[in-house]
Amino acid sequence: MKIVAMGLLASALFLFPNAGWADDSYRQGTVKPSFAMVYSDPDSSYFPLATLYRGHEVRVFKRQGKRFFVQYRMEGETREGWIDREAVLVGKLVQSQASKKEKRVYPGVVTAPKAVVYNRPGGKPMFSYPKGESVQILTQSKGWYRVRVEPKPGQETEGWVQKSDVRLNQGSSSTASSGEGEISAESPDFAPRIRGVRFFGTPVFDLYRFGTTQMKFGIAYDHNLSPALTVGVPVSFSLRGGFNALQAGLDVILRLGTWKKFSFFERTGLYFERFWGNGTSFMALTGDVGLGASWEINPSVSLALEPLSLEVTPLATEGLPWFMRFQTLLTARIQW
Repeated sequence: MKIVAMGLLASALFLFPNAGWADDSYRQGTVKPSFAMVYSDPDSSYFPLATLYRGHEVRVFKRQGKRFFVQYRMEGETREGWIDREAVLVGKLVQSQASKKEKRVYPGVVTAPKAVVYNRPGGKPMFSYPKGESVQILTQSKGWYRVRVEPKPGQETEGWVQKSDVRLNQGSSSTASSGEGEISAESPDFAPRIRGVRFFGTPVFDLYRFGTTQMKFGIAYDHNLSPALTVGVPVSFSLRGGFNALQAGLDVILRLGTWKKFSFFERTGLYFERFWGNGTSFMALTGDVGLGASWEINPSVSLALEPLSLEVTPLATEGLPWFMRFQTLLTARIQW
């Protein structure tokens, strides 16, 4: 009989993997980093099931090794998997069905450069929390949120922040209790902006071959593969200096780090070029590398400067020797 019972239990868990959602105790949590992968088992790092972004709400049921077993909502469905422990800000224990008035947290994200956390509304500052970090909102009171944060790994602290420093994530099933009523989100879901358009211009000095200075103008479509990696398709036109050039290809932008509203990046490009002027024309293959910094004016608009980038053209259809060009690139980027 024990063998039969165990077989029936295993079949039920296989057929109804989410059946324990309503009856089991769990801890509420939110994703802390910009993004985190969900895997099918606690050990494998291959073939992730899904990608969750900062502020996504999960339910943590158990821990095994360096991962949590979680359930989450995606595309209108309840799904489950394993996620790295350091990627989740874990809240208090929730006893399912224990009370109709459960206190639940509401996920949010810091939008101010630094959100000061106080011991009470208008009271003594305790510490500041950086922009982009996730918080759990517990209650509200006249322009203030009571939040739970994790200033150090594994160390949870509660305090008060001004509402203007934090953005609520809309669409969550959780609400925060309050003497002033239920908290509602006034802003759209926090989601990464994965597409963008760059407008750029630069003087170009041909160092090796022609000794001329041109002006380059261009536009590029960007797609963010992750918070640290962007792929772009630029098209540009150069003029003056006795000849013109049309350039198109591929950019790979790697973000190296951030400081306040500034981020630092490395850009590598590979382009096909068409030169014409002075009674001749030829095709060429050009490589480009540059280092720069960008300033985020707001979540949708940023400005970037590459003080010095180097273009090298090793191949040309006219058999010309390779030549180098230096440029100082100024870029405005709009993303959504």
